Amino acid sequence: MNTNPCIEFCHAVQAVGDWLFGWQTLLAGLIAFGGALWTVKTIRAQITQADSQEANRLRRRFQAVRASLPLALAAANEYSRAVIYGLEEAKTLYRTGRNQALVSGWRPPSLPADLSKELRDFLETTDDEAAIKLVSELFRQLQVLSSRIASLTDPNKMKDRIAVRMNIAEYQLQAALVHAMTDALYPFSRGEVESPPNQIERKAVLGIFNQIGLDADADTNLRARLKTFRSVDAPAWPRKN
Repeated sequence: MNTNPCIEFCHAVQAVGDWLFGWQTLLAGLIAFGGALWTVKTIRAQITQADSQEANRLRRRFQAVRASLPLALAAANEYSRAVIYGLEEAKTLYRTGRNQALVSGWRPPSLPADLSKELRDFLETTDDEAAIKLVSELFRQLQVLSSRIASLTDPNKMKDRIAVRMNIAEYQLQAALVHAMTDALYPFSRGEVESPPNQIERKAVLGIFNQIGLDADADTNLRARLKTFRSVDAPAWPRKN
């Protein structure tokens, strides 16, 4: 039986069309899936590139801040020494005119204007836990010390204040602690060690008075305070609860 070639061709075309129609959903899905994979890959590459750029930016900023940290520590050291010797002057004024002499005649050293910002910048850029703890405590000690010595010239706070000599000795000891903290941070700031120490020993604090050339034994109140400080069998920082 002879068949018409045209009819056979039409049947073949219809069969192919039926096959394509049956598989068009799957083909569309495969195309969409491939497009999605390409999109995900592109987005991931963009994210990776952005993360790398941000990490490089943060690393450069940390390196810049760390490079300037020794200058900030030097300023903190200078301030702590100025406080210790300034309080020696305050003792002399107190002996001559008690509280009123301090209020009217003594001027406490000023905390360096840029020091707080430099320490904050460092804290914002480092992820070293030991450095964060020590610099945060140094920051806190500086703020408290500045407030304490300023109170010695506040008329309202000095009006009926007692134990001023003991307060002065306590503030000198706190300034020595600040000095010891900055000394402990120097090797880290210069890149000589990977991380700063996680505690400050009492002997390091006591040694500051000899380091700056002050005879702590010359003052009765300071000598007594240092004796009590020395007797505690624990680091100067962190303090045990």
